[in-house]
This record gives sequence, C-alpha cells and structure tokens, in this order.
Amino acid sequence: MTMQTPSKSISLLNILVATAAVTAGLLHNAGVLTVSFNGSALSTTAPPTAAPQRDVSAHKDCLVVSGTPQLCPSDERMWSESLTHPSILWHPSPRRVLVVGPLGPALVAESLRHFTLSEVVWVSGSSVPSAATTSYFDLDTLPAAGKGNATHNFTYDGVHDVLGRVKVVHDDLAHYLAGLDENAKFDVILADQLTTPDVTAHMDRVSSALAPGGVLSMAVTTENDALLAIAQRFKRVQIGEQHLPAVGKRVLFYYATNTDLHLAHQSMSQEYVNGLIRRRIFDGAEDLDHYDGEMHARLFSLPLGLRKQVRKTVAKGVATSTIDRASVSYAPSRYAAEMEAVSVPGVTLWRDYFGCDEEVLAESDDMLDAIKRGLELSHTKIVTIEDMATDDDADRARIAAAHIDGTPAVGVIVSAVLADGHLTVRTYPSLGYAAAEYTSYTDGTSTAPEEVLGLIGEEMGAKRIAGHAIPRGQLAPSAPATVSHWYHGSDYYMSPKVLGRKSPTAGRGQFAGAAIKKGEIMFQGPIETYLRHEADILAMPKWRQKFIDHMGEQAEDDIWISPPLFDEDPSYWTNHNCNANLVYTSYDTMVARRDIAEGEELTFDYATADSEPRPIFKCNCGAPTCRGEVHGNDWMRDDVVNNYGAEAFWPHIRKKILMHKAGLPVASILDPSYAGLI
Repeated sequence: MTMQTPSKSISLLNILVATAAVTAGLLHNAGVLTVSFNGSALSTTAPPTAAPQRDVSAHKDCLVVSGTPQLCPSDERMWSESLTHPSILWHPSPRRVLVVGPLGPALVAESLRHFTLSEVVWVSGSSVPSAATTSYFDLDTLPAAGKGNATHNFTYDGVHDVLGRVKVVHDDLAHYLAGLDENAKFDVILADQLTTPDVTAHMDRVSSALAPGGVLSMAVTTENDALLAIAQRFKRVQIGEQHLPAVGKRVLFYYATNTDLHLAHQSMSQEYVNGLIRRRIFDGAEDLDHYDGEMHARLFSLPLGLRKQVRKTVAKGVATSTIDRASVSYAPSRYAAEMEAVSVPGVTLWRDYFGCDEEVLAESDDMLDAIKRGLELSHTKIVTIEDMATDDDADRARIAAAHIDGTPAVGVIVSAVLADGHLTVRTYPSLGYAAAEYTSYTDGTSTAPEEVLGLIGEEMGAKRIAGHAIPRGQLAPSAPATVSHWYHGSDYYMSPKVLGRKSPTAGRGQFAGAAIKKGEIMFQGPIETYLRHEADILAMPKWRQKFIDHMGEQAEDDIWISPPLFDEDPSYWTNHNCNANLVYTSYDTMVARRDIAEGEELTFDYATADSEPRPIFKCNCGAPTCRGEVHGNDWMRDDVVNNYGAEAFWPHIRKKILMHKAGLPVASILDPSYAGLI
C-alpha cells in the first residue's frame, strides 16, 4: 500500500459527512485529549494528569495518540487485513458488517473487498479527537457529494464503494447500539484497538447486536479486560497475534462466536484459506498485501507463554460466565442448528514409501504376508483381508514396465477390515513407490498402527518414508491445520410453486404450479457454498467444466457459482428470456417481476448475471424484445438496463453499469464484434 502525508492520494471522500460535521461529532469530549499537528507527524497532547509523552518523532506520517503510535502507512494493511479477513471469511455467508472506532476507514476498505456483503456500517465513535483521524485518513480533502453516485462514494486505499454499500454514523458506540433495530443485526463486528474499552464496557449490547452465527473481532494492543468479557459471553474464542514493525508493538486479535458451525481457525489448512480468498474476495487484479494461507497459519501460532495466559483467562471467563451457553444463538443455518456433531474420534495415518523393491511391490502374496505379519505383531484383530492383483502375465509385464493409459499402474492393492478400523496399501512397481492409509478408531492403547506401517516399509525395502496423521471425528480448536474442505447445509429456499419439466424453449425449465404475485420470493439462499475461482474451474475435468458452464452463474469477474453434479435440482433449470418474469434483488434472492399465471414458464435474463465479454448463446425466446443473441456485454445496452432497472442486475454488473454511466473505465474487455450493437 502506498500512502503519503496530508497530500497523499488515497482518501475518504466526503460523502461520509461534511468536515464541520465530522469535527463537531468527534470533539464533544475533546477535554480528554488535545491534538496538534507538527510538521508531517501527527501527535496528541494529553491533559496535565495524563502520563508523560514519549518521543515519537521517528514515527513520521503515523497516527499518534497520547504519544503512542497507533497506525502507520507501512504496516496499516498488515493490521487491517489481519483483523478483517479472518473474521469475515470465518462466517459462511456474511451480509452486514459493523465497523467500530476511529480507525474505521482501513477496516471498511478491507470489508468492501468481500463482494457478497450488502452493507458496511462504520460507527466512528468519539474516543479520539477528530483532527488526528481526519488528517491521517484525509477526511476533509474532497467536497461533499451525494450518496449513490459512482464517482463520489467511499474511497480509500484504492477501494471504491461504487454500489453505495457504506453507511457512516458519527456517534458513540453505546448510543448507536441503544437505538439499533432488532431486525438490523450484524453478521460481523470489527472493533479497532482504540475502541476496545468502549466495546468491553458495553459487551452485552455488542454481543446482542450480532445475528445468529455472528462473529465479533477486536484488536488489542495492551492487556485489559476485553478477553475476559468476551469469554464470559461467547462459546468460542480464538486468538491471533501480529507484530507491527512501524509502531513497534504486538497486536492481539480476538475472534469470538457463539456457534460451533464455523471451522476453527487453527484447523484450516493453508490450501483451504487460499481457496476462501480466491472465491470470496474480489479486488480486481490486485492481491491482498499480506493475508494468505501462510500468514493465517502464523497469525494463529501463538507463543507458549501467550497460549498459557490466554487459556487461563478464557477458563476464568467460562467459570464466571453470565450466559446460558446451551441457549445462545447457534448458527445462521437452521439445519445446522438441528444437527449434533456426533462421531467416533480416531486418527488416520498416511505413509508414502519411496525407493522400494519393485519385485516385492509386484507380488501380491508377498505383500499380503507382510501386512498380515505386521497386524499380528501389533495385536490387531483382522476381520477380513484380501489382495487385488492381476494374474495375467501380459498385464503384469505392463504394470512392471510403466503406465496404463498414461496413468501410473497400480500393481497390488491390499485391503483389510480390522476390529479398530481399516487399512489399505497400494503399490506402484514401475515407480518403486507405495502408499498406505491406516484409520484407527481407538485411543491408541490397544494397537500400534505405526508398527504395522513401519514393518510394511521394511518388507518392501523402502529407502525413505514420509507421512502424517489426521484426527478423525472431531474439529477441536487445537486440531492440526489439515482441514481443506468444509461444507455445511444452507437454508436454500425454492418456492413450492416452482415445478420442473421439459421446456418448449430449451431443454428443461421451470413453470408456475400456481398463480404468483409480483414481488413473491421464488428462490433464496446464500451463494458462498459453491463459489469457485475460474482458475480452479479450469483445472477440473472437461465434463465438469461443461456442466458448470451450463448450470453456473457468474458472481464476480473470474468468480462463479459452480454447482456440483450431485446437487442439481429444478432450481437450476431457469431458462433465459429477453423480457423475463423473474429478477434478482440481491445475490441471494430472486423474485417475480410481475404477476405470473399458473402454467407460465419462469425465466430470467441471463445478461443480468453474466458479464463475460463474449456472446453467450443465440436466443429464440420469442419475446417481442428478443435480442437474437445474448451477450455478456448486454449491460452496456440502454434498452436492456431500462427494461429491468439497474437494481435487477447482480451487484458485480450493477457496479459496471454505474461506472460506465459515470464515464469511468470498467475492468472488462469489450468484444470487438459487439461494438456495433451499442
């Protein structure tokens, strides 16, 4: 990130509020701290009773409060990404985020990178004088402008709120929460370190402002009562740690929730975190500066002393808890709330054997005998065991030589059902390689899988053995970071009036089983479950790509809703029409655009969801306004936009429409063959 002093280019446009209003709203308790501006460094001077100020002259361009630097341009993104992204990605389908505190602009900008969010509310608070934050964040550099204009909405650090998703409230936290509507709760609440005392003092109100399954995240730079207050009110608390070099201090991040649905941060593999980032964060061609799977692993790898301290504080909070932990709001999904996670704990051990004797790998009898000996020596009861290998000499020769149909050929497979679990061994003679998987559902005191796997390696003459263990049947916060897949049921709704059958227009379609009123919800549910980045889709088999191309929908540039084949149902069979009777009102909801008669086919205009700059298909919908060819750039046509209204287009296209109308460049390549149509 690049940031300069008062003339720096990044800024928060004054759509937020006129400068005078900012000053008035945040200075009403300015007796606590007074602010002065010296050269290019911001500093504050406390009243005579405050602690002496230390020298901070080295912290040029930083936000300094009471002599202590709180934020510096060089590591601002490190701080904001660490607080924001683990919190929002922890929630399976977040829509509303509350940002609390004077350091809000950086957190708001990071939140806006999550394209499925519908609203980000920033409550600035009044704990820091306005002059400091106004100067640091450039709140007064541009004239006020109207909300909803693509050229004048919230803009900070290269992130532009084209859709007007940001709402700014210059008020103290307690007053704002006291007036919060019961139906306007938040999925994620982010609080900066300057607001920690306020959040702690009003923790009951803060926790009640969260929707079921909601996440509270706080940044803390000094030891205080925040962790104890959180542990008293939340079932699950996880701690991250980050050192900010420029300010020379450690920042702790507290992440709390009252649901067991969300996967523990420590259990997430780097692959899983990187996948979440690819499919749920969109920032054009720009990547995040710091947060990825590797940083995530470091963030939650706390030093031993800190872990002990955290566990002690959390245990005290649980012991003095003021809530009924069995009755707190559980999850955003009612299906998940109804299911108990009951399983049999165990462990799966994997072993890779390299440099093995190729002749042994090809002999099924030798492999079977070796495995039986290992199982017997480890006192493991065999229920059944068998080997699978060809008896044909020609096939055996091909296996020993190399590959079959371009794939490394399996020589022998031995599979055993055991009293405590199961064992499978596969050999690849042409590679001198074998692999074994041993799953045991015991406490490890009666059998010794390591002995079995070690003896197998010895019998095969393995020169090198590698492996790892995966806990089964549990997802404790302390579980190893090996989980790369996480799925839970979502409350997807399809109106009972929707019937699927053969369509006279194209293939299968949806039809009204009864009369439908304008505005009636036809489909509703979160889209996150099957989001995939285009790069991940292109790595799939061709038949999967073809299915996704037919059934999937574009959620952002290069990000698609990619349903698996096993999940197909009539909700995927909505055909196109150039004068459709269904429209989207958000990523999650599709409604009737007009009254629909019983038996009428249900349709939506594919151009309201797909903005790929290419022809999608030839159209024969029969509508008087039929365009003949549906194109990914149809959002540039005034007749199409005027027919439905910009609000009927998915947010990623509505953003393009607003920017295009404002004369701003749009990150989309115009198909030359399309230029004459607009």
